[in-house]
Amino acid sequence: MVTLKGKSVAETLVDFAQQENISHVVFGQPARSRFDILLRGSIINRFLAEMRETTVQVVPMNRGKR
Repeated sequence: MVTLKGKSVAETLVDFAQQENISHVVFGQPARSRFDILLRGSIINRFLAEMRETTVQVVPMNRGKR
């Protein structure tokens, strides 16, 4: 496990993935409306824009269940 710190989650993840030559990433993401994504943005979409050669899996998560 690695703990990262930075001002932007997406930029910090991209920087780490590039430094470590990571080729496969798994993200957990709760269901969100398109409006919410447009309004607040998406870390995953920002990551994908920078890391085009990386395989990305998105696993749906339920907000209420942990």
